[in-house]
Amino acid sequence: MRASFRSGGAAVALSHDLEGMARRVVEAAKNGAGRVLLADAESVASTAAAQWYQQVNERTGKSGRIVAVADITADKVIIKVGSTDTRTAKNGKPSVVYVHRPGALSVVTRPATNAEYHAALSAGKKAGEAYWVATPNKLAADGAFLLQTLVKAPFKRRVKASIKQVAKGMVNV
Repeated sequence: MRASFRSGGAAVALSHDLEGMARRVVEAAKNGAGRVLLADAESVASTAAAQWYQQVNERTGKSGRIVAVADITADKVIIKVGSTDTRTAKNGKPSVVYVHRPGALSVVTRPATNAEYHAALSAGKKAGEAYWVATPNKLAADGAFLLQTLVKAPFKRRVKASIKQVAKGMVNV
């Protein structure tokens, strides 16, 4: 068996012991890259999980936990970071829950106290409107989707930095 490598106009063919050594180096680099990327994914997942519920008002648990999963095959390394939400839509595909931060103008409503209700009625509000008191939301932000903000974007940044680190390591081998 021979291993051939091409780069631009140059080509190298390896056989016997040299080919075995080259395959071991490539395998070690691939496994090392997988470990580095999985560590990045786990770091992003734990940071996102810690920050997730600090940015929303309602905790339903529908979006599931945030996890990192690695799938290392013979020719590629796949790292996924995402939710464990197992619900499915009508077409059998996973159902995605889009959790987002409250928007800049969001408010929190609560039932009015008896005094607030009568004061609102005296001010000219209708009975149905007077029953609720709206206050500015303390968590008001930009309304961004949390999966994109806390998981996808940070993971992409970490992967770009890690790939540079892994490439430097492969050059030094």
